[in-house]
Amino acid sequence: MPRVDEFDESFAFIKNHWLNFPLKAGNKGFDGRTTLLYAGNDYLLGLCEGNNCKSSAGARPGKGRIHVFKRALESWEHASTIRLPKTVHFEDYSSLDLHNGCLTVISQASSAMWIGCLHAHSDGLENLLADDGRLFHFPRDNKGRLIYCNLEGVAWIGNDRLVVVPAKGKRDQHGRCALHDQSIHVSRLPAAACP
Repeated sequence: MPRVDEFDESFAFIKNHWLNFPLKAGNKGFDGRTTLLYAGNDYLLGLCEGNNCKSSAGARPGKGRIHVFKRALESWEHASTIRLPKTVHFEDYSSLDLHNGCLTVISQASSAMWIGCLHAHSDGLENLLADDGRLFHFPRDNKGRLIYCNLEGVAWIGNDRLVVVPAKGKRDQHGRCALHDQSIHVSRLPAAACP
């Protein structure tokens, strides 16, 4: 079960809550979280690491899920599930961010990013996505192999700039994956990429 720890503006601990959402596997849970103010309510968005919220083993790509929890008096209650478009054909999902009405999701195994717009006025949380969005692939080497192998975090730091953070490389990965691990990468996207 996932747990939410709450802090105040100075990062002093307030309390925590367990989310009533059993996970399918012990090491596969919500790999990304963000908040959303929608229709006057606070929501917590939890990005499942595996397709269809299962462990990545054997799961078919294209079943990305974001679970939405609504803030209640003393807890967070499951309110809805956002299904990422089938065009987001990622092997896994490692982080998300919400900025200026756009939802951004990255994948570690696919070394890719998706940006989709939210409806300004939606008829429900499950129909928040306005379109199929846009896909971006992180750079590959001259043979087309991944060089950003361990992307774990994404955040917008302006209307056209975002930061991605790769984790430490794994021992069984090729050395090219270590070139960019444990670092901070700031990228500027063309205006057309950021609706």
